[in-house]
Amino acid sequence: EMLNYRADAILAPKLDFFRRDLGLTDDHIRKTILANPYRSLCYSLERRLRPNYLLLRELLGTDQNARSAVKQSFELIHGNVRSDLLPKVKILRDHGATDAVIVKLVTTHPRSLIHRIDNYLSLGWTEELVKLAFVRHPYCMSVSDDKVRRISHFFADKLGWSPEYVSASPMLISLSYEKRLLPRYRVLDILVSRGFIRRIRISHLILGEKKFMEKYVTGYQQTIPEVLEAYRGAGTDSAVTVK
Repeated sequence: EMLNYRADAILAPKLDFFRRDLGLTDDHIRKTILANPYRSLCYSLERRLRPNYLLLRELLGTDQNARSAVKQSFELIHGNVRSDLLPKVKILRDHGATDAVIVKLVTTHPRSLIHRIDNYLSLGWTEELVKLAFVRHPYCMSVSDDKVRRISHFFADKLGWSPEYVSASPMLISLSYEKRLLPRYRVLDILVSRGFIRRIRISHLILGEKKFMEKYVTGYQQTIPEVLEAYRGAGTDSAVTVK
């Protein structure tokens, strides 16, 4: 079908749009077209590409911001900004997101922002919980889908924490699973099993590193030598599995 297009009347104006309006280099244009020729060239310039760009510029305030978003995800320019992106942004704005935060999210994580709310909903969060979490910690929306799923399963399966409980401290989603959550879980799980603490709480995971080490690792090392090994991960990786 593309072979039937008139280069002078159809393809040339699109390439000119990519260069002048979107600020793409010839090398960027070439790579984009080779990656997906149909999606790059077959959508109407006047009915899809240019209207999407104008909506992005209106949403983000400047040509530079709109161009940055497109360069992060070319899908924005040939997708449906009005139905896919704008409703998500409206939800965030209605619940406390500043223009600066929205610009940051859309220009750096445009594709993920479109799908992020749906990802949380698929994990048992309600729309209201997602909104509240965003208000408390906007950058929970910039965490990758895979990480959100992994940490959410960890909280549910290992700690028995509900979405309602986690959404009260959404910064938990941004913590490193390997460097923060898993090492602390190993230590705290031992302390719970020995009766030194009743249960693992959010405060245990967000406590500063120095204070956590002093209170729960070195503080119990004489009584329970294995807490240091647990914190370092020696011989305990197979004991903790997460979906």
